[in-house]
Amino acid sequence: MSDFVFDESEVACKLSSSKINKSPGPDKLHPGVLHEIRYELVAPMTFLFNLSMKSGVLPDKWNTSVVSVLFKKGKKNCIENYRPISLTCICCKMIESIIPDYVMDYFCYNKLFSDKQFGFIKGRSTVLQLLKVTDDLLKAVDEGGQIDIIILTLRRPLIRSLIIPY
Repeated sequence: MSDFVFDESEVACKLSSSKINKSPGPDKLHPGVLHEIRYELVAPMTFLFNLSMKSGVLPDKWNTSVVSVLFKKGKKNCIENYRPISLTCICCKMIESIIPDYVMDYFCYNKLFSDKQFGFIKGRSTVLQLLKVTDDLLKAVDEGGQIDIIILTLRRPLIRSLIIPY
């Protein structure tokens, strides 16, 4: 993946699809302004992104964020009812959204994902994974095999084990 280069079409797409109602980051560049002058910004931003990738250095402003608190719900005098939000630079967010797309395309093209990986891949949803698991379970039951299942949840520290007799 050493030949990674930002393409003007990718940058143009990100500029066109940017959410213009978001707040500006520490660089004070408002997404609405960037959106309005997107056609003029494509070439210089692509150059800047490629220079940053080649040198391995981000502009200093892009490494900073403005952190503030946002009220969620409940009593306003209770600190647990607030959550921190971090406003980062729009340009840095754009780089951060293009790179995972490139990595995903690289992995898919080179068939680096396991056939057992379902989540976060186009055309392979977790619903399809559940259908495959259900199909495998029914085949095992039909063939008189034993089925051992361990279900892990990431929400709570809880591990359950379910054994289905054959």
